[in-house]
Amino acid sequence: MVNKVRVNIAGTPYAIATTDSEKYILGLAKKLDEDITKLLDTNDNLSVTKAAVFCAMDYLDEYRKSTGSAENMRSQIQDYIADAARAKLAEDKALAENAVLRREAAALREQLENVVVKRHKNRFGVKLIIALLRPLYYHKVIGKEHLRGLEDGTMVLVCNHGELYGPVVANLYIPVTFRPWTIAEMMNRDVIIEHMYQGTMMRQKWLPESWKRPILRMITPLLLWVFDSLEAIPVYRNDPRKLIGTFRETIDAMQAGDNILLFPENDTGHAVGERGYALEGVGKLFTGFAMIAPLYYAKTKKKAVFIPVYASKKTRTVCIGQGIEYQPDNGANDEKMRIVDGLLSQMQAMYEEEK
Repeated sequence: MVNKVRVNIAGTPYAIATTDSEKYILGLAKKLDEDITKLLDTNDNLSVTKAAVFCAMDYLDEYRKSTGSAENMRSQIQDYIADAARAKLAEDKALAENAVLRREAAALREQLENVVVKRHKNRFGVKLIIALLRPLYYHKVIGKEHLRGLEDGTMVLVCNHGELYGPVVANLYIPVTFRPWTIAEMMNRDVIIEHMYQGTMMRQKWLPESWKRPILRMITPLLLWVFDSLEAIPVYRNDPRKLIGTFRETIDAMQAGDNILLFPENDTGHAVGERGYALEGVGKLFTGFAMIAPLYYAKTKKKAVFIPVYASKKTRTVCIGQGIEYQPDNGANDEKMRIVDGLLSQMQAMYEEEK
């Protein structure tokens, strides 16, 4: 609705048609009248028209400045809104990631609990094995002082094989915890019987041939349980790709604080034309196992220590020699041969002393 409001500005009456309220228009007119009158009172030479122009310029200046401020305020508000939206998205993403992490942490806790329970059961199995077999294989341990002061997870114990004798006695009497390397076929239910027959049983001339495989079938479940209890690490001699997994599992075990026990004797190296491990003394050693040291050092910056062990069936002793610490500054091949030759030399010396 259009209203007609009468006002008086600088002594001149005006009729203004407007949709605004009369009170609002009168307030505007009063403000303009006061501003023009103030200019006229301070300058006698100023006309009403010029005073009105000055007032108009002043009002326009205020308008534009206030418009600029409003635009700036609007821009800041938009920035604040955008920042708030980004913050909300970031918060939602963080909450989602946190939920995922909580689920993963719960899964890892459950997995760790299962590992701890399994390991507890395994260690119980090891203790049971030792308790049952030690009376049958009583041995004296010589050289335990060579293990003192060495950090768990850095020791690689290297023992002679002597067919089954070395692994049995070493597992019973070495006085530190360890995980043994075991030929993968010995941990495979499908091939263990034939592997043991070809590797050991067929050379047992005192045993009737017709008994050999049945005996192996009887003891296979026990052997598989033993390897599981010992947390044996499978060794794949004829598969380089899988052998990489052997070294990876070994380094992970050492990082977790486990020592390693292995039997790197070459079953074809002690006598030309014959197959089988040396029953006395020590045959030639495979050398690849020494790669444990540089791999372990590369991952942990810790130096592995190789410990020679000789199990003597004749004197019923387990002899432990002085450790050979890995030296990373030496050439790779030279260091490998230094370790292997040093181990073999000590093991042969222990054999000579005990025979």
